[in-house]
Amino acid sequence: MWNVMKAQLYQLKKDRLVIAVFLLVPVLQLTNAFGEVLDVGGMTGSEFVASIGAFPEFLSFLFVGTLVGEVAGRDFMDRTTNYELLMGHTRWEVY
Repeated sequence: MWNVMKAQLYQLKKDRLVIAVFLLVPVLQLTNAFGEVLDVGGMTGSEFVASIGAFPEFLSFLFVGTLVGEVAGRDFMDRTTNYELLMGHTRWEVY
């Protein structure tokens, strides 16, 4: 069972899409922060925080959505986790 999880994590580490999105999120946050800092002018701290909006949360949802899609969708290709569940393991033990 642990070997299956190791194999799944190894495949996830080598996935280029997850790595690209993982590296893209901080870059987008930094460019947004620098753009906001340059545009501050006479804003107070509370106005600055209010102007940022939900952009950081959107970026975290972007990464989490990509990660969940890759983890759940990759199993459709080889069905390794599905076969482990059919062999008597509970979902909790698999994940």
